[in-house]
Amino acid sequence: MQAVVKTPLTEVTIKGEISSSLLKALKKEFGKKLRIEKSEESISWKETEFFKENKEFLQPGSKMKYYRKKAGLSLSELGIKLGGIPRQNLSAMELGKRSIPKDLAKQLSRIFKKPVEIFLFTE
Repeated sequence: MQAVVKTPLTEVTIKGEISSSLLKALKKEFGKKLRIEKSEESISWKETEFFKENKEFLQPGSKMKYYRKKAGLSLSELGIKLGGIPRQNLSAMELGKRSIPKDLAKQLSRIFKKPVEIFLFTE
């Protein structure tokens, strides 16, 4: 006596954009059995708990402070290296009360050997 057994479904999840060649191959292989669902579950990473908990560390001023301390420089010493910028101005930038100007970001990039963008843009 033969037993009839159904073949279990194969479920494949692809995140991101599906190339047209892959979609064509899937349609050829599975025909009408192919089911494509578009997910709207993705959210901006700025809405994640990680970002909310670490937001302050991802700001340009926080990065400036991190690399300054890593280099063993005080605010006054960094101010001198940057051409005489007052300690109070640098402190305001580190605390996010003042933005880092582009020309200053370029100087920080050279001093700390890091990409200029990290001193200009919030992650």
